[in-house]
Amino acid sequence: MIVDEVVARLTPKLHDVQPDSLKTAVNTAFDQFAEAPVRTFLPILVERRVTAALKPAKSRV
Repeated sequence: MIVDEVVARLTPKLHDVQPDSLKTAVNTAFDQFAEAPVRTFLPILVERRVTAALKPAKSRV
């Protein structure tokens, strides 16, 4: 399943985030794109959205 693939790619980047929380965030991000007419790049968009939301603020500076 694509959700599991995205979670697997994000786990090393977001190792401080609990696995259940990460999977919930990925599912939520995919849900936000549910009506997207083009779905080709959804995994990349979801990865970016989840990373931005969950990465500690000090890491983004």
